[in-house]
Amino acid sequence: MQTLNSRKMLWTGRIVSGLIVLFMLFAAIVKLFPSPELIQGFQQYGYPASLIATVGVIELVCTLVYLLPSTRVLGAILLTGVLGGATATNVRVDQPTWILPVVLGMLVWLGLFLRDERLRALLPARN
Repeated sequence: MQTLNSRKMLWTGRIVSGLIVLFMLFAAIVKLFPSPELIQGFQQYGYPASLIATVGVIELVCTLVYLLPSTRVLGAILLTGVLGGATATNVRVDQPTWILPVVLGMLVWLGLFLRDERLRALLPARN
């Protein structure tokens, strides 16, 4: 039987993960139907516009892998890679927005940590 504390952790984890999934789905879908502003932004970062849809598909696939219970750890690893690339790109062009993908990456793992007992057992929080 779950304790009240573990139910709160589970639901908090689901909410955090759900927010990450919504954000990543939005980011992916926007790239599948790029606006002129998005195209210009990609070019300012040094990437050709022809890669926008590819990046969107990668984000979409990684997010879907994160959603599936049997592959959620793999999904977290893949999303961390995608967000790491976003961080590196922002740092490379000296944009202060590099902090957003770092925070999102941390939230990917926090959400998973809170809702996966096996991960908590692997990485226990100690006093």
